[in-house]
Amino acid sequence: DLLTPHHWYNTSSEAPAGSVIKGESFNITCSTPRQYPGASFQLRLVRSNGTVRQSLPAVSQSVTFTFPNAQSSNEGYYYCLYRVQLGGRTFVSRESQPLPIAIKDPDPLLSPMVISWLVSGVTFVIAVIIIFIVAKVVCNKEKKPSELERETRTCVDNTYVALSVNKL
Repeated sequence: DLLTPHHWYNTSSEAPAGSVIKGESFNITCSTPRQYPGASFQLRLVRSNGTVRQSLPAVSQSVTFTFPNAQSSNEGYYYCLYRVQLGGRTFVSRESQPLPIAIKDPDPLLSPMVISWLVSGVTFVIAVIIIFIVAKVVCNKEKKPSELERETRTCVDNTYVALSVNKL
């Protein structure tokens, strides 16, 4: 009499309950309280277009099925069962309760790529503004005559004006 295995899944903390964000990894762990030699766990995925099965040897009381890149093909209901071969006979546990997993598209506002682009764009704009301000300050400094130059020009201009008037 084999006990029904338990199962659970792990994924990123940003994913809503019962779902995995597309492109992220997730794991489904199947476990049983008793271990038998030569046993294996089978993970069955039931989806709208068919069923997919995976098996891993039960080297301990639990095994983890890893999915490195969640896609829509990973969406559906997952079931675990435990199989044991003894004396040429195969014994199979009941399936676990269904574990529904939905694959969600990443939120575009929280996408790391979008955030990276925004930070790069803002940094570029700030750099251009700083360069523009520094260039304007440097240009204005070169164009502004010093106090001494302004006094000299005024003096020279007044002398010229005075000389011109005397000649008349």
